[in-house]
Amino acid sequence: MQRIYAVMMVLFLAGGVQAAELKFNTQDFFPFNYAIDGVVSGPVADLIRKVCDEIQITCSFRLLSWKRAQEEVRLGLVHGMFVIGWNAERAKWLYFSPPLLVTEYGFFVRDDNPLQFKDVADGQRGLSRRCLRPVQHGDRA
Repeated sequence: MQRIYAVMMVLFLAGGVQAAELKFNTQDFFPFNYAIDGVVSGPVADLIRKVCDEIQITCSFRLLSWKRAQEEVRLGLVHGMFVIGWNAERAKWLYFSPPLLVTEYGFFVRDDNPLQFKDVADGQRGLSRRCLRPVQHGDRA
């Protein structure tokens, strides 16, 4: 939690924020980000709101298409976006905070499905190796 405080304070102080407000964009990416009655919701929005309250700044959130959310950050219309994964192309124009949460993705199949995924090699059978690579904990994939 202290990391996010530090990152938001740097954003606030270095970004020339007017009227003590940080503006964030995100996309519809359930269960992480979504709208409930027009309000951006989810665990990350809740975390950012809590930090904003504790450091006494106003934070606003908008749920947009991924393309528009990124474009507004590129143009400097908003201060940041969440949650997104690191990749080399994004790292050319974005600063990435320390991780806000840790999660894993995998294959899920019914118990009676003949596909049995016990390790990464099982998932590579029938799939191009260009599409699937082992991910170690801590990787920024």
